[in-house]
Amino acid sequence: SSEEIRIVYAGLLGLAQGILGICQRIKFSENISFHIYGGGPDAEKLKSLQKENVFYHGELERDLLHPELRKYDIAFVPLTKRIFGSVPSKIFEYTRLGLPILYYAGGEGGEIVEREKLGWVVPVNNAEALQNFLDNLSKEKMAKFPKDSVQKNSAVAFDFQKQFEAFIASIEKI
Repeated sequence: SSEEIRIVYAGLLGLAQGILGICQRIKFSENISFHIYGGGPDAEKLKSLQKENVFYHGELERDLLHPELRKYDIAFVPLTKRIFGSVPSKIFEYTRLGLPILYYAGGEGGEIVEREKLGWVVPVNNAEALQNFLDNLSKEKMAKFPKDSVQKNSAVAFDFQKQFEAFIASIEKI
């Protein structure tokens, strides 16, 4: 329905991402569906998971995946543990597609999502906070990060030429 909020995760399905555990612990209300694409150690368990509003779609090639992802409202980016200095590339990839991020991984990636106004950050491994976020998610709350604004913010924030010029300028000051 037009009131349904469709969240998507696409990527590796393993221990570090924690998708299986999240699906087992989190209850998705009738207006939120969670769609999963990918492969990995947890793929078979996710395929057989009988959970309301959780859908496993298998693996897709990148050229087929990107058009598919654009059909969703929010991209979910989780990691079970913060890895210092690590920023998931999904932030850059999915925001360029116009998808606001629901970031559940901690660290520098969360700071980027907040600073560049690319979506929401939920504390890593805080299932209660994630459940609370989802329980209170609405189309009105989503209006804070419309797809076109997310895409524009991403294009401005992650402009390679500007970043390179800023890097060169910082070296010249040394």
